[in-house]
Amino acid sequence: MRTAAALAALLAATAAASTSSGAENPLPKPSRPTLLPASLQPLKLKGARFAPRERVRVTVESLRGSATRQVRASANGSFVVSFSGVNPCDGLSVRAAGERGSRASLQLASALCGIP
Repeated sequence: MRTAAALAALLAATAAASTSSGAENPLPKPSRPTLLPASLQPLKLKGARFAPRERVRVTVESLRGSATRQVRASANGSFVVSFSGVNPCDGLSVRAAGERGSRASLQLASALCGIP
C-alpha cells in the first residue's frame, strides 16, 4: 500500500513538473536549417528553418566556378533563390550561411543528369 501511494505521489509530481515546464517554453526548439533543390533548370534552391528575416548568403560551387547570391529569409525562415547559367550536371556544392549563424549545405551529384 505504501508503495502504491509513493508511486502515485511520484507520478503526480512528474505531471506537475512537465505541465509547468511546458508553460514556460511552449514552442519546441526549431530543427536545423535545410537547403533543397526546387528545380534544376534554372537552378532554384529552397531554404527553410533559417532565423526569421535573416540575411543569407548562398554560394554555389562547381568545377567551372562559383556564384553567390544574397537573400532575406521570410518571417517563417524560408527563401527561394535562383542561379541562372549554373549547370547542375557539373556536380555542385552549395552552402547557405545566415548572418545570425544559421547554416545549411547541399551536394548535387552530376549523376542527377544521367550519362550522355
